[in-house]
Amino acid sequence: MLPIYICEDEKEILELEADIVKQHIMIHNYDMQLALATSNPEEIVSAVKKHPVRGIYFFDVDLKNKQMDGFLLGKEIRKYDTYGFISYVTSFRELAYKTFEHHIEVLDYIVKDSPDGIESELTKGIGCCIDTVVSRMEAERTVSERACFTLHSHDCVRHIPLDEILFFETTSGSHKITLHTIFGHLDFIGQMRELTQSLPEYFFRCHRGYLVNLNQVKEVNRRGCYIVMKNGESCLVSRNLRTETVKRLENHIL
Repeated sequence: MLPIYICEDEKEILELEADIVKQHIMIHNYDMQLALATSNPEEIVSAVKKHPVRGIYFFDVDLKNKQMDGFLLGKEIRKYDTYGFISYVTSFRELAYKTFEHHIEVLDYIVKDSPDGIESELTKGIGCCIDTVVSRMEAERTVSERACFTLHSHDCVRHIPLDEILFFETTSGSHKITLHTIFGHLDFIGQMRELTQSLPEYFFRCHRGYLVNLNQVKEVNRRGCYIVMKNGESCLVSRNLRTETVKRLENHIL
């Protein structure tokens, strides 16, 4: 069950947001619950710290708290919930740039001061945020059900579906590997030998510097000793692996 947290210093707005959240959950029968609605940011931090699971957050920007405004609260929450969904409810959309200063990834900004009225804007904004979270998590589950290659690059973790991978390429004596996918290239540090052992058998090391996805091979040029991938890129084939490459490809197709 996904917890939802609200922090708002105006009592009437806080109660309104809480009612909107509970009503939206009930109408759509979402597997969520309003975990806490408070004007005290420390209470939010304490609750999340006790139960550090992925959640949804609606924070006012100006909390009138001496120690912590909405941006500092968001930054603190990120220590315990890296992938949570944070949205800000504010009268000042121009303050959005401050999320970059604090390195906070934000789902949305909901403006309280609207010509359509506060209740109408909050109902629309909060409902849209919750629906967006549901859609994103469904998409994440779809990706996670596909076999993926986990890549650690530049302090980021990426999950690349195996069916999007064309081949891995490296140079002799180098630990830098270039991953070629149908969407582009990614560089990371690794060893080809370890990749060969960890990936499914349809990834074949046809050359010291290439590990190819046989599902993505278009043809093998025996005379030129290279493989042509479906996207037109090519990989070298070792002369002593030329016959084995053709055999593996033919058996894989069959």
